[in-house]
Amino acid sequence: MYRRQVLHQLVASEDDVASAADLVDELVDHDETADDRRHIAVKLHHVALPKLAVAGFIEYDARTQTVRACEHPPTEWGALPASVVDT
Repeated sequence: MYRRQVLHQLVASEDDVASAADLVDELVDHDETADDRRHIAVKLHHVALPKLAVAGFIEYDARTQTVRACEHPPTEWGALPASVVDT
């Protein structure tokens, strides 16, 4: 969950680095509650970002909560395997 959206945000961004908080802002709908926002932030930190990092698509610094798209990902992000893209 959220992995494809994270990659899309990084590819569409002019900046090569994003904070996890910025990614949460992009993923949160305007009508979602603070609890929804926390849920998304936790899912990104503990599931989505680590999986994308292990798969070689991003560099994620959990300490500083910064995310950077890898310059040379192992494959096109649109061709991600289900194990990386899906929940």
